[in-house]
Amino acid sequence: MDLGDPRLKLWATEATLGVYGGMQSGYARGNVPERQSTLLAALKSDAHMGNIMNYAELQFIIAECALRKYVELDASEAYTKGINGAMEYWGTTVPQGYLANPKVIFSAEDSETQKLKKVHLQKYYAMMFTDFQQWYEYRRTQLLDLYKGPGLLNNGKMPVRLNYPIIVQSLNRKITKMRSVAWAEME
Repeated sequence: MDLGDPRLKLWATEATLGVYGGMQSGYARGNVPERQSTLLAALKSDAHMGNIMNYAELQFIIAECALRKYVELDASEAYTKGINGAMEYWGTTVPQGYLANPKVIFSAEDSETQKLKKVHLQKYYAMMFTDFQQWYEYRRTQLLDLYKGPGLLNNGKMPVRLNYPIIVQSLNRKITKMRSVAWAEME
């Protein structure tokens, strides 16, 4: 989705001149897609990394709550503040026309679900590099239209839980046993 987002040049290399390309998720084992854009090495020491929660995320939470009628606030205003805050966090500004893009702006014809999808897409970008928060939000809402590749092992469904790393499993038998019991009880 080309939105002309100025943060891309701060995060990744161009795959080809002026074009950024991501790697598919869920690719089949042994069938690694061609490498496209890569993360910039400078991100390893960037002060923006390690963010826990920022102003933009708060505004997107407020926008979602307003859309769901949990609070009596202006969802559009919070959404716009979230977009501006997310850009400012990375030292950029919202490009001219960005907020008028039909993929971004709330239109009168948009359903509540369409507006929520727009909020969560922008929240997804705002939470780039914030541990697993994007995945948690996807699990919680199912509002992002994420690509589901042919290599997903769960009958083509997105993963909903993470395994403990092998080192934890091998060093902490109690966790491994508790996990096995929990799985058995869920089945």
